[in-house]
Amino acid sequence: MVRTISDIQTWNETVDSVRYVLINFTARWCDPCQRIDAKFIELAEKTKYLDLIQVDVDQNGEAAEVADIAVMPTFQIWKDGLMIEKFEGADDEKLMALVEKYETISTP
Repeated sequence: MVRTISDIQTWNETVDSVRYVLINFTARWCDPCQRIDAKFIELAEKTKYLDLIQVDVDQNGEAAEVADIAVMPTFQIWKDGLMIEKFEGADDEKLMALVEKYETISTP
């Protein structure tokens, strides 16, 4: 299940997690974002150890600013308050590879 973060406090709590978190920075008016959302949701339903989160940049501009978002969609991996990896753009293959990599790393 994909959770949406709409305030800075929840953002801070989420990225400070000891678990890996994949955050999808998106916007309703962004056509490429809307195109890749279905894949993001599909992947979220399959992961057990990687948390998949969405941030609508219009609803949570503070989080987008903290994460230095300039392009949407942007996908970032966070853990322990640090951004570990990112890519920009609506690329299904890159998204699947990122999820697979961090789901594997996170598996106990």
